[in-house]
Amino acid sequence: MLKYDDVFGLIRPAVDAHTLGISAVGKLLEECGYKVFYGDAAISRAVARITKINNIGLLTGWINKNRITRLGFSYRLEPENAQIFFGVFYKKLKEIKLLQESGGAIRRIYFAGLPEACEIIKSEYDNKIPVFSGDETQAETLIKLG
Repeated sequence: MLKYDDVFGLIRPAVDAHTLGISAVGKLLEECGYKVFYGDAAISRAVARITKINNIGLLTGWINKNRITRLGFSYRLEPENAQIFFGVFYKKLKEIKLLQESGGAIRRIYFAGLPEACEIIKSEYDNKIPVFSGDETQAETLIKLG
């Protein structure tokens, strides 16, 4: 469930130029009174190459500076690549203890992608990661966000 003090960070790897969904979700959240931060070009480049130490530091700094507690990851290209990008990203967040389960600030992570990619992510993470394939209504989106 969302908390009053939740802050959203919405990001995508630099190889994915699709931003319409991120903008729509961000606007919806802002209309509900939540703070939303969008990853800029530097964050998008860092997310694309998250295994590099400087990039993980840049992302961590952005999350901490903006006090982000909920993180949305969007990848609207090939489903197989979505699985790889998200998997590496999620593993890195766990390794550096950014997730709440290991004492970090991130209470929830979300994934947005093509329907096939969403099915892959749901299956791989036992339905623990809420996914957005782009056909959700505003109400469905808000329910999935908590």
